Amino acid sequence: MSDDLDLTRMFAETAPAPEDDAFVAQVTTRIAWRRRVLWAMPAGAAALLILAIWATWPAAYGFSTDALAGILLIANTLETFFNSPLGMITAATLLLTGALWSWLQDRTRAARL
Repeated sequence: MSDDLDLTRMFAETAPAPEDDAFVAQVTTRIAWRRRVLWAMPAGAAALLILAIWATWPAAYGFSTDALAGILLIANTLETFFNSPLGMITAATLLLTGALWSWLQDRTRAARL
């Protein structure tokens, strides 16, 4: 019990060291700086993203327009092909082949069990 009282009295009599205050101030400054950086990094990234979108908009618009025109051309070609007699035979053949393949897969899977 007396050891605790001695330690308590010793800590009460000891004045805080000036180095401790400087260390606490330095740590507080670093924490504040890190908080500012952690807030500024997402804001800077968002600003760069907006700038990149603005700068590449004409090229992206032209590319998307050309890509959609190409998709439309392919869709029209496929529609024309599958509406022809040869296309209908091809579609029926693909459908029956897929159904047969699926049926055989189920049978071989059941045989392995």
